[in-house]
Amino acid sequence: MKMSVFYPAILMGASLMISGCSEQAEPEQETDKAVSASDVKDAARQRLTKAEQSAEVAAAEVVQAAKLSVTAAKLAVASAAQKDKQAAMELASKTEAAAVRAEERIKVTNSEIAGVVNENAKKAESLAKASVAASRDALAKTKASVEAGAKSDAAAAKAAALEAEQAANKAASAAVEASKAAAVAAKETWKKEMNETGQQD
Repeated sequence: MKMSVFYPAILMGASLMISGCSEQAEPEQETDKAVSASDVKDAARQRLTKAEQSAEVAAAEVVQAAKLSVTAAKLAVASAAQKDKQAAMELASKTEAAAVRAEERIKVTNSEIAGVVNENAKKAESLAKASVAASRDALAKTKASVEAGAKSDAAAAKAAALEAEQAANKAASAAVEASKAAAVAAKETWKKEMNETGQQD
């Protein structure tokens, strides 16, 4: 008889314990879910911010190299010294190399937003390509200026140097605009990812 009295009581107690555990687990699950969503947002933000900063650094490199290239082009015309003409060629080559690095970084930035149809990402790549093309044009014009100077054709050397300056400035401008477009693309992607994460919460 004692067993028959206590057995239902034991079952009821066990039921209450299980119910209590279940109710306690739900807030923990909600907390885990909130933490998980926050982690996803933070990771996405850090990833896109890093990509954006990389594009900005690349653009700054092109601008700095382009400024040196312009100075070198002027120096190549103003100075008859072979070392100055060689320096002009080297700086023009550095501008091209910087533009190529910038293009690669823009591609890396855009790879972070792979799968997202983004006009700004396309614009960034297009501008980066334009920057590379302009920097190569600057290199070619600088070379033409140096060669004209070697032939004592001052007029041709000056004209080519001016074109080299214009091309170098164009390369720098395109790189800066590419960086801006890449930054906008990254921000738009982050917002899109956050909206999607919010819908899933």
